[in-house]
Amino acid sequence: MVRVSGLDRESLAPHSLSDHEFLQIRLTPEDRERLLRIAAADHLDASTWARQVILRALEKRQPRQPMKR
Repeated sequence: MVRVSGLDRESLAPHSLSDHEFLQIRLTPEDRERLLRIAAADHLDASTWARQVILRALEKRQPRQPMKR
């Protein structure tokens, strides 16, 4: 399991695809190659690495509210 600082276990818990929406970003070929290289250095695929970066930025800017039970 990959540890992502600043995220709780619920953020990394597996969900079915029906629980997700998809996000598409455009990169230049050069930026995509850089992303692939950096992700590979962290032993991740590009989408996992990008998702973790985005979630850390979201958490830093607006921490997730605890779920009410």
